[in-house]
Amino acid sequence: MDYFLILTIASISFGLAAIAFIIALKGLKRTSQEIISENRAEGFSDQAAEESSALRRPLIRRVNSLAEAAMILGASALLIFDHQGLAIESYNIAERDMARVAASMAELINIFRSLGFSAETVMLKNGVKSMIVELEKVGDMTLYGLMTGGAALNMNPDYAREVLQKYLESLIERRR
Repeated sequence: MDYFLILTIASISFGLAAIAFIIALKGLKRTSQEIISENRAEGFSDQAAEESSALRRPLIRRVNSLAEAAMILGASALLIFDHQGLAIESYNIAERDMARVAASMAELINIFRSLGFSAETVMLKNGVKSMIVELEKVGDMTLYGLMTGGAALNMNPDYAREVLQKYLESLIERRR
């Protein structure tokens, strides 16, 4: 009985912490239109304002390995997993930890979704930066990528998604 009570209290605490985290993130978001408007107000031309708001990034043609994707993104560790918590592939994560990490991240995404939040991108910053991005669906399975790193980690979710998608495409091409 005590075990169930402790588990319930822990679940509620985790849920409240997740809600607080999401509310804090929503308060910090600025749209690109707000940034462009600020740049216009500072005297930049329309074209210069739009260029300064966009993150410069190289064009990604092909990514042959997860190690290469980690280097491009500045990540110290990468994990690709599905919506059920099955680890598909990893870079720089111990094999004994892959399943546990994938299951935990899938559960975190499911909690966010059950609370009514979109979980296309989840960013965590506390000394070490981490980001989870939703990748494309393969059949009925939704894939996710977890990136972890220090200051060098590129926290642009669209760019990270693009790099990991290119890796998945090259992986599928090799298996054909």
